[in-house]
Parts: sequence; structure tokens; C-alpha cells
Amino acid sequence: TLLPYCYALGLSKNHDFSSIYRKQDINQQTLISLGLMSSNTVKEVQVQYIDVKGKKGDVTVHTGMLKDSVRLLLGKPDEIELNRIGPIYFESWGYKLRNKYVSDLDIDFEDGKLKGVSQN
Repeated sequence: TLLPYCYALGLSKNHDFSSIYRKQDINQQTLISLGLMSSNTVKEVQVQYIDVKGKKGDVTVHTGMLKDSVRLLLGKPDEIELNRIGPIYFESWGYKLRNKYVSDLDIDFEDGKLKGVSQN
């Protein structure tokens, strides 16, 4: 289904082709053409990789990572805080690495996916 799309764009004289060949653009266009994604729901998603020191040593996590994967890499959290605002669930995990009273590493999740990391 991409061949007619690329061919039609190839006939245009004043077109910037740099974005056509980006893998993300082609995948999004494929999903739109198959009816699996609406063109007005296409969003740019930035994935951030974060190096943290956990109970099991140095690991790299990334935004969007599932809670179970984070738990496998970092171990069981010392503190868990759950919140809900409307249909969205927020969860914060605290790891006490150097001090048994205050967490040094805080992991925030939104709907079960890693949203942010804070490490002192």
C-alpha cells in the first residue's frame, strides 16, 4: 500500500523528501492507510533514556517502559504511592538506596508506563 503513496509523492516537483523516508513517518502513514490510526491522532513521541543507580546496580530505563520491566531492572520499591485523576492512574515508586528514611530514587508512572525519574 506504500508504493502508490511514494509514487504519487515522487511526481511532485517541490516536495521535501527527507520526512518521507523517516521510518516513523512511513509506519504512521501505513497505520493511517490501514484504518488503524486516525490522521488527527498522530503525535510525536519522544523517548528518553535515563541511566539510574538502583538496588541491583546501574541500569538504563526509558520513558514508556512498563512497570513490570522497571521492577525487574530495579527491584521491589520501598515506597509506593497510588493516585487517580479521572480515568488516568498515577503511581510513584520510591527507592531508599543510601538512607533508610528518605528515598533517593523516585520513579513516576502514568497508566502503567514510566513517565519520569528523579534521583538524588
